[in-house]
Amino acid sequence: MQIGNGSVTADPSLSKSIPPRKPLLTRRRLVWGVFLVSAAGVALWAAPSSPILQERRLSHASLPALARETGNNLGRVNDARLLYYLGLRLNQQQRFQEADPVLRRGVGISPHEPRLRDEWARALLGSGLTTAAFGELREFAGTHPQLAEAHLILGKFYFTERSMQRASEEFTQVIQRDPVNGEAWAFLSAAEQSLGNSERARLAAQQAISFRPNVAEDHLLYATLLAEANQPDRAREEYARAVTLAPGQARMHREYALWLLEAGKGEGDLRLAEDEALRATRLDPQDAAAQQALGSALLRRGQIEAAREPLTLAATLAPDDPVAPGLLRQVYVKLGRPEEARQWDRTASKRQAEAAERQNVFEALRANPKSAVLLTRMAHLLGKQGDVAGCIHSHAMALRCAIDAPPALIAAANDLTEGGHPTEALPMARRAVSLSPANPGAHEALGNALLGLGHADLAGQEYNKTASWWPKEAPLMRKKLQRFQTERAARPPDSELAYREARRLEHQNFGPKRMTPNVEAYALKAVSLEPSNPNYLWYLFSIQMAQRENDAAISTAQHLLRLMPKDARTHAMLALLLVDKASRPQEFSEVETHLKAAEADPASGATRHYVLGLLALRRQQGSVAVQELRNAARLDPKADVTFYKLAQAEQMAGNTQGATMAMHAYRKREASKRAEAEALSDIGQHPDKPEVYEKAAGIFDAHKQHAQAQAIRAEAQRRFKDPSVPIVATKEPALTP
Repeated sequence: MQIGNGSVTADPSLSKSIPPRKPLLTRRRLVWGVFLVSAAGVALWAAPSSPILQERRLSHASLPALARETGNNLGRVNDARLLYYLGLRLNQQQRFQEADPVLRRGVGISPHEPRLRDEWARALLGSGLTTAAFGELREFAGTHPQLAEAHLILGKFYFTERSMQRASEEFTQVIQRDPVNGEAWAFLSAAEQSLGNSERARLAAQQAISFRPNVAEDHLLYATLLAEANQPDRAREEYARAVTLAPGQARMHREYALWLLEAGKGEGDLRLAEDEALRATRLDPQDAAAQQALGSALLRRGQIEAAREPLTLAATLAPDDPVAPGLLRQVYVKLGRPEEARQWDRTASKRQAEAAERQNVFEALRANPKSAVLLTRMAHLLGKQGDVAGCIHSHAMALRCAIDAPPALIAAANDLTEGGHPTEALPMARRAVSLSPANPGAHEALGNALLGLGHADLAGQEYNKTASWWPKEAPLMRKKLQRFQTERAARPPDSELAYREARRLEHQNFGPKRMTPNVEAYALKAVSLEPSNPNYLWYLFSIQMAQRENDAAISTAQHLLRLMPKDARTHAMLALLLVDKASRPQEFSEVETHLKAAEADPASGATRHYVLGLLALRRQQGSVAVQELRNAARLDPKADVTFYKLAQAEQMAGNTQGATMAMHAYRKREASKRAEAEALSDIGQHPDKPEVYEKAAGIFDAHKQHAQAQAIRAEAQRRFKDPSVPIVATKEPALTP
């Protein structure tokens, strides 16, 4: 037998001299066989919990599935991998404040894992906690100085905050420790490009492509750098490669189209630019630059009428860009429509002047980068553009404060609101209020943002808080509200019209079934047109509750809490919905969490005690349930179902007499409800008989439901034109369910 190079070769002569052996199942072989079978069984049993399979499973799990695994009790979860993916999914849905504690817990369990730190920093930044994000990333890099990933995520933080010199330093440290890190090379290239170091940027981009040859973004960056270096042939190759690698990304087609329009030659390139721009607009119709590229290509090819629509879209989607209005002026000149041409010329001139002002301030800042006056002017200009990061960064530098300090947040929120970007201003203003609840300026900024979004009632609440500290500002804030109400009354948006129609349809009905599907359809339309309006959402929620559409109501309540995370009323109503579905300890804990948040609202006391009573029933705690349900009945004696549940609780607690009394009260109420329902049914069956209306009104009066009785008499007067029937105007009911 020859042994060499790890191989074994049998000698033929030896094989002939050894007689064949019959297979014997010896005890030793039997033991080894049993061991192997057992090992295979253990491997199959352990496979689902192996790190590789767990990683794969969790990476494909949905947010609801991950939430079910954690159970709503983070303190008991010790799987950092599970927490990472839950935080990642929350970040992907921009639910940053919810992701923060999840990822914080994960970092506590696994403090040396870079991806957990990266996602946690993203959650902190999304929550407006820029200083906290910087602190935890700097601490991670300081405690792991030789870990390339630590410097990478710190470098990405600097890059996001536009501190390019610091970003370049961190990416350089990454490359020193991990020379084949293509992501670090790509970020270094972009940072050096921003710093004006074109040659270093090109070299870094080449390195990124050498290590990540199939990443489209790297080829696009390199193409841009080659175009700047006046190397059109090589730039064309890189643009084409980027488009090939990412055919489904609008940005790749858009940038190729814009380059072709600028550097292309001949009709062929013009047609190719049109094709690429068309692909980009189909992939992302809201891409202003792509629409502009398409319109420009069509205009240059003589398709004047076809160019009008994409250029108009571009001018609308990018309200600060002067290029599209200038091209539209040419379009209307060629179409022989001088008045529209002059209008677009004025728009282009105005935007060009604003762009020139921004450029002038930018140049002045290069000469005097610490000037508070210049930085404040730049912040105002960036606020008009909707540039959130640039606006707040400029204010922070002007005020010499942290980027997430209340003064910077307030100033940036006001600039963004004044510039027509209240949606972007709202998170900043809320963050300022949470950091400095006694700051009147923060409450005023929040009121401004809310008013910009059309939430006059909520804005008024914030203005009232401001006026309690700054009474001299009250007249100014009152004028803002009056101006808003006047403009909205003169030109109500479609969302308001849909809401009004829903309320009109509701009030023309009477009885327990005022919330018809038609009413719900208009309420849904109002919410779809203005999804951040809490008044519309509350009204839709009340309809869904009345219709017993519990799943839809839960979704609406969760939407409300994303808008108003501390709204006690919403927490109470969501707890009421969830308690009916709760069966596991973690689901009970979720209900209790919402009830805890509802403690701040005394008006929600009856609901809170009722839900606590239901929880106690589920847990077989009869005495506790009795106490809570009695409290609920005392606070809201009109809630019939409370007495039914109280009868169950009394029975569970062994109090038969109490159960009988509660059930008697419930049945008496049910009898009244049946009498009311029958009276309304009589009206439905005999709508032309005046006496059934008066009979029904009398029943409701006897039950002390005078508003319903008045509504019935009003309907009778409308139908029969009887002036002797009095009509008393009733106040529109509150929006709470």
